[in-house]
Amino acid sequence: MAKNFLIFLAGLVLFAAILGARRVWLAPGVTLSTQGDHVIVSNMALGEYYLGFNEVMIQDGKSGQTIWHARQGTGEDIDSLSFRAGINVTPPRWVVINPKNSDTFVLSPGIEYGLMVWGNNGLSVTKWSGSLVVPNTPLR
Repeated sequence: MAKNFLIFLAGLVLFAAILGARRVWLAPGVTLSTQGDHVIVSNMALGEYYLGFNEVMIQDGKSGQTIWHARQGTGEDIDSLSFRAGINVTPPRWVVINPKNSDTFVLSPGIEYGLMVWGNNGLSVTKWSGSLVVPNTPLR
């Protein structure tokens, strides 16, 4: 009886370790960097596996209202996106879910947005969440 319990417990611990490793190491490796007045969202490569974006959603950080939500349509995979204050344009051949009937959306500088990215980790499609704050447009 004790032997069966120990085997069950070892299996449970192993299952939890595999599940934890999958969430940490196999989630899409998303990085945010600022270049001038743009925030670049990049999906890192995992060796030979392509980690492109399949879907992206930006929500207002305070209200939770969806500002932009789009999904990859047909065409080439995208492994980086660029956002800036003002009008932003949906990548070509992507399907816009929100705002309906518009390929553009507006982001305000200094506002914290919630960013959700679904990407391929080499084994399955997983989700990454973080914050997005676009800088002020520099004076020209």
